[in-house]
Amino acid sequence: MRKNLESPILAKQKNVLKQIIEAMAIGKDVSMLFPNVIKCILTNDLELKKLVYMYINHYAQSRPDVVILAVGSFIQVSKPIYSNVIYYLMECAIIKGQFQQPQSFD
Repeated sequence: MRKNLESPILAKQKNVLKQIIEAMAIGKDVSMLFPNVIKCILTNDLELKKLVYMYINHYAQSRPDVVILAVGSFIQVSKPIYSNVIYYLMECAIIKGQFQQPQSFD
């Protein structure tokens, strides 16, 4: 699976991501593929980006420690549409206690 996620052929990446999402749907832990899946966000293909988002969204509540890794990748893409995704991921991490909320200087 890792090999196909890193393939330059989009069809292979999409097929593997669909398999990964199917595995998640039946309860398998596929978080070990997180770094490989995150690399796929740098594509221009909208369907592939949606699949990556579905993967990240699945782990946003249950595994905020690994989801924080995704923030850097979304910042690299740096399109306004991803600002909400970055905010959501950071919010999930704060809620789960991964980071302390900033204290005010009042």
